[in-house]
Amino acid sequence: MKKRSVVSVFSALVIAGAMAVSMSACTSEPSQENVSSTVSETISGANVDLTDAASILDHLQENDKAQAAMIMNFDVKQGSNTLAIETHSDITYLHEGRVKTVTTMLLSGQEVSQLETYTLEKDGKYYHYTGSGEDWSVTEIEKSDLDEKTNQITDSSFLKEVTDLKVADKKEKINNVETTVLEGSLRYDRIASLLGSTMDGFDLSGTDVPTKLYVDTDKMEIIKMYMDLKPVLESAQNTDSTDAASQMNINACYLDIEIKATGDDVQDFEVPADLPEPDDTAASSKA
Repeated sequence: MKKRSVVSVFSALVIAGAMAVSMSACTSEPSQENVSSTVSETISGANVDLTDAASILDHLQENDKAQAAMIMNFDVKQGSNTLAIETHSDITYLHEGRVKTVTTMLLSGQEVSQLETYTLEKDGKYYHYTGSGEDWSVTEIEKSDLDEKTNQITDSSFLKEVTDLKVADKKEKINNVETTVLEGSLRYDRIASLLGSTMDGFDLSGTDVPTKLYVDTDKMEIIKMYMDLKPVLESAQNTDSTDAASQMNINACYLDIEIKATGDDVQDFEVPADLPEPDDTAASSKA
């Protein structure tokens, strides 16, 4: 069994992006020469039972590159006040030392900010660049810290932690690709780091988050992951508060990660020429 480490860039949204990349990992790695025959045998049913969720997970193909899109939505109403926040992140992962993320934040449908981040390797060291426009900051990432943070969500056991997993009765199309849907739940504590401070004020420890995995069974790849936090928040709110005036109407709360491209279909990206040098102490700090 081989694990592929995926780079996290130490923000909640980018960590979620790293998880999206990890979804294209698998527990077995066929050689480049016989990938096609392995997939063919899988489709024919020689190696995988497409009615069994565990069997499908065991035969997912591995990719060392990925491009993903992630949406995090938090839409609530309390009294006459409405809070609707949505973030869109586009993530390109080429290898451990080359990751780009562009995150746009919307408030009530209006764009309020956009942030670019890059994780780059130089002379055996890893640096995280954050900026918008011409203003950039750079932080050196200790390799041991990088491994500790990313291994929380990117090792091959992550998908195995989706419990009560079963194959849904109906297939669903994602971007014109027919997918087999696997339904289960994931312990909130496992994804808490993905959400940053968004869920502060809710006691969600130990709760299960309804989770769906969408599998392209022609390629044996997960192309989408959806986690619905609305029922979890509603349950926590009903438990924690007896004051009707303080209750929030939760319209939506979810995390949606979709793989757009994998392998050789992933395009490299240009790095801005004005990124600060890592040894520029005025713009650099140690993580």
